[in-house]
Amino acid sequence: MTSELQDECRLCGKRRLLRLSHIFPAFMWDWLKSTSRGKIRTSVMPNKLEQDGPKQRLLCHDCEELFSKWERPFAEKVFRPLHLSETPRFGIHYDGEWALKFSTSISWRVLQWLHNQQALNHLTDEQLTQSQSALATWAAFLLGCKNSVLPHEQHALLFDVIENNHTDQKLSPFLNRYLTRAFEANVIRWKSDVLTYAKMGRLLMLGYISPPAAPEAFQGTRVRMKRGTFGGPNITMPHALATFINEQASKMGSVLKGLSPKQRQRDHYLIESWGDEMGQTDSFRALCYDVNHSGDAAFSEEISVTLSNDVKK
Repeated sequence: MTSELQDECRLCGKRRLLRLSHIFPAFMWDWLKSTSRGKIRTSVMPNKLEQDGPKQRLLCHDCEELFSKWERPFAEKVFRPLHLSETPRFGIHYDGEWALKFSTSISWRVLQWLHNQQALNHLTDEQLTQSQSALATWAAFLLGCKNSVLPHEQHALLFDVIENNHTDQKLSPFLNRYLTRAFEANVIRWKSDVLTYAKMGRLLMLGYISPPAAPEAFQGTRVRMKRGTFGGPNITMPHALATFINEQASKMGSVLKGLSPKQRQRDHYLIESWGDEMGQTDSFRALCYDVNHSGDAAFSEEISVTLSNDVKK
């Protein structure tokens, strides 16, 4: 079966052969598989092991290559260094428009994918209209027809494990694993704010669908056109976002606890196959911090979980 189909490219609008495009770039899934013995679970079908992330026919060859041009520097300068060691305290500096282009391409892909899946029924009519405006603005920026993404700005946060003991009993016992390992494509909202939500390992990218109601809610997270920093010591985000992240971590835990006995046995075998290497993995490190914070509540067999298309209603 061919991996291409002729239709209208969702980005440039030309009728061409469409590629089967990853929603999140292939290099991210390569990292996840290489640190998970090649096995991925999703919240949609947790008892089925997957070999790859979600794909959809979105882009023609030229637009796919355009995205690849920004993926390469992001993979080399941000994603891979971020996942090779502890998250840099002072963030990861960037210089060049590829950072904002890549961030925007992620938000565009997530929103277009969920729109095609008719998974935006939790939005109001006004918010659906805003989502079309965001798609158009981001597409024009990516194609070089517009030199700004405003008012649909992009934000990014870097995560790592929570090292210090906490006293908040409401924190999910799966939070560290969610922060460092989970993948999720979503559209979230609180009050009048609506954003795309792209969780990719230790990286979270957000794209404003609605114009920001309170621009000061995020500090140190906006992705700039020319140069800036991903992460750093002086980052703030809305409390509603922190609450959502915690809820999604618990949802990931529910998925893991709901595995069938057969899948639990298979996971045990895969984990044991790591041998002494298991103690050196990022996944094991995150599990240890979850256990340190939450005790027995953190225990659950797991490899990796992606929360695909779980919308906040």
